[in-house]
Amino acid sequence: MSELPNGWAKVALEELGTWGSGGTPKRTDSRFYSGGTIPWLVIGDLTDGVVTHARTYITEEGLLNSSAKLF
Repeated sequence: MSELPNGWAKVALEELGTWGSGGTPKRTDSRFYSGGTIPWLVIGDLTDGVVTHARTYITEEGLLNSSAKLF
């Protein structure tokens, strides 16, 4: 992994919050995904390694209309 920007810190995800399931925005509503810029990680993305990207992104509207949490 490259050097982090000034003011950033590398931490384990467990240090950021409590993890759980059930916050996924409705997959059938394209407003929650189309053009999304917020990385959406699923359990399969969370391995023992460093997370460097997401396969899926959600929109602000998707975040606001679900029980998802932004970290």
